[in-house]
Amino acid sequence: MGSLVTWEYISQFGTGRLDGFVSVEQQPLDLKQADYDHGVFDFEELRGLMELAQTDPNELAETFIEQMLVEEPDHATENLLFDEISRVPPAIKSAILFDQSVRDYRSALSKVDVPTLVCVGEDETLLETGGVEYVAEHTPDAELVWFENSSHCPFLEEPNRFNTVLAGFVDSQQ
Repeated sequence: MGSLVTWEYISQFGTGRLDGFVSVEQQPLDLKQADYDHGVFDFEELRGLMELAQTDPNELAETFIEQMLVEEPDHATENLLFDEISRVPPAIKSAILFDQSVRDYRSALSKVDVPTLVCVGEDETLLETGGVEYVAEHTPDAELVWFENSSHCPFLEEPNRFNTVLAGFVDSQQ
């Protein structure tokens, strides 16, 4: 969700203090809209996820983890993901889920006037890869990099390649 935070920052304060931006596996809008082909769920599905966050947050965490990785994670990775997702109390989790799902950052993309690296997993099952491509297409100085053996977490699934790509991007900005 770091991209959402950065787009909000850029919307409020601009890019004057940024040298570059890296967006990993994020689209500018999660909720399905008539004028946006890349939403991942409609309002009824969002309501169901918010309800699950309240009534069975562990099942919600497990549902997300199943969709985040190409291959079933080893025990340590699964525990790491589960702990991170479960750390947030249910009321806050559903508030965050709602907020991130209904915010529309499509208009913020054109304001990102710094070099941008957009990373997307080729085997994405959590989001719509077209939404991540949309980010690259609508951000003025963006480079799109595909991670062939990843889903939503290329930094976990292809860490060496991810770190190499990220380091190359950072080095190119200096």
